[in-house]
Amino acid sequence: MALREELIRQEKLEQLAARFNRKASMRETWLSENQRLVSQDNFGFDLPAVEAAAKKHEAIETDIFAYEERVLAVVAVAQELEAENYHDIERINSRKENVLRLWEYLLELLRARRLRLEASLQLQQGFQVNKLQPHNAIWFINKILLIINNLLFFRKCCIFWTQWRKSKCVFCQMTTENI
Repeated sequence: MALREELIRQEKLEQLAARFNRKASMRETWLSENQRLVSQDNFGFDLPAVEAAAKKHEAIETDIFAYEERVLAVVAVAQELEAENYHDIERINSRKENVLRLWEYLLELLRARRLRLEASLQLQQGFQVNKLQPHNAIWFINKILLIINNLLFFRKCCIFWTQWRKSKCVFCQMTTENI
């Protein structure tokens, strides 16, 4: 009788692992697609276009933040498998960590895009102000230089994060292949 119960338990764990894999695959795809979306800086070249891009960005943020619950559901299934001593838990945890890495990277890209969008909005507003008040040229040039400096810093951070993420992914593949 105990053997039968263990077989039933193992079958349920396999079904749970299959569900985890389906969910993790969907989350990885969604996260990658949204990373590409927020990496695009098509804000426009005038104030109304940048303001419209800001509204669109707010909608994207709302959508992404609402998705957190789904990411946490993948984590919960992985934790359940771990609590039940699933035999392939290392692969499950590796995939869970990948989903969490993709999630964190998406949030970082989203924050960086917000900053670039705000800088673009300030720049366009500055253009509007300087059309009306030419004596603000020095203030405006300093503002542009500050914005450019901030953008360069965030670009360096994004490059570093991308390189780190790639090195982690290669490491994960190497360790998975050795198992």
